[in-house]
Amino acid sequence: MLLARVKPDLELGGITNLVHIKCVIDKPELSFIKLACQNATTLESLVIISCGGIDVTSIIQDQVGELVTYPHLHTLELSGDSNYYDGLCPLFPGVVPFPSLRRLKFAYEYSFGDDVVFRGNVATLESLHLYLGRMAIDVLRVYGVFTAVSHPKLCSVKLWYEMACVTKMFATNAEAMQFAMEIGRTALIRDIGGYPNCDELMPSLFQLNGLDYIQVLSLDTPYLDLWEVVALIWVLPMMSDLYLMAFSLGPLLDGVTLDELPAFVISTYTPIGKRFRYWHFKDSIMGVLNVEVKCVLLLALACPNFTFVSTPPTMRKEFIKQLKAEIDTDMFKPYASRFQCFIS
Repeated sequence: MLLARVKPDLELGGITNLVHIKCVIDKPELSFIKLACQNATTLESLVIISCGGIDVTSIIQDQVGELVTYPHLHTLELSGDSNYYDGLCPLFPGVVPFPSLRRLKFAYEYSFGDDVVFRGNVATLESLHLYLGRMAIDVLRVYGVFTAVSHPKLCSVKLWYEMACVTKMFATNAEAMQFAMEIGRTALIRDIGGYPNCDELMPSLFQLNGLDYIQVLSLDTPYLDLWEVVALIWVLPMMSDLYLMAFSLGPLLDGVTLDELPAFVISTYTPIGKRFRYWHFKDSIMGVLNVEVKCVLLLALACPNFTFVSTPPTMRKEFIKQLKAEIDTDMFKPYASRFQCFIS
C-alpha cells in the first residue's frame, strides 16, 4: 500500500505492483494519477482526495492516450474538488475500466460525461456513495444505469447533496428521493442515507410509494423532531435501524399536555414500526439530552420491538443517568417495565 501527500516534484515512475493507493493531491498534479495507471493491473483499491481540482477521467486514460483497465480494483473513492463536465459527453464508448468494482464513492460532482464507471460491474457493485449533482442524475438516467439493468448485490447507498443551495447544479430533495427510488427498483438496497433538506424530506417521502425495501436509514441532519421520526417509521415499514439525531419533541398537539403525551402516543400510534429495533444517535448535545431521552421513551411506547439506543461513548453515562431519572417521573413511571431494555 502507498499512502502519501503529493509533492509536485515527486518521482513515482519506477513504482509498480502496488495493490492499494491512497493519496491527497494538493494541486492540479497528476503524479499519482500516472502511478495509478502504471499499477492498474495489480490495484485492488484506489482512493484519491483532491484539494486542488484535477481531471479524474485521466485515471482511465494514460498520458499517451491509451485506455486503462483495472481488472482487480474493488474499491474506488474520489473525494474533494474536481474538474467536472457541464453536460453529457460520451468520453469512452464501449470501455469497461472497472469490471470488478464493489465499492464506489464520488464525494464530488460526477466527473465523467457518460456511464463508463458503471459499465461491466452491475453484478459486483455492493456499495455506492454518490454526490447528487445535476450531472450525476442526468448521466445515470440517460444511460439507464439504474433503470435498464439490475444490480443484484447493491445493498448500501448514500446520496450526498447540498442542503441549502438549489441551483441548476444541485438536486432538490424530491429529485434525490426519486433517484433513490429508481435505484431501489433494480437493487437489493437495505441501507440508504444522505444529507437532506429537512423542509423537503417528509413531503418527498410521502409522495413516494414502495419504500418497503429500506431496512437501514442514515440521515445527517439535526433538525427532525419526534413526530417526524414517527412519520419516518410509518412510511418505512421494514426499517430496523435509524441513524439520526432528534433535538425536539415537536409542537404539542391541541388539547394534549406534555404529561399526556405517553397515553396519546399509545392510543394514536401503537403499534407502528414492528421491525424497528435500533436508534443510533450520531451525536448528542448536553443541552438537549433530556429531549432525546423523552423522544426515546415516547417512541418505545409506539414501537413494540424498539429495544436498543446507541449514543456517542462520551455521552453514554450521562444518557443512562437521565434515562433512569426520566423513567422515574410521573410522566413515564406507569410504563417503567417497557423501558427496562434500555438500562439493563
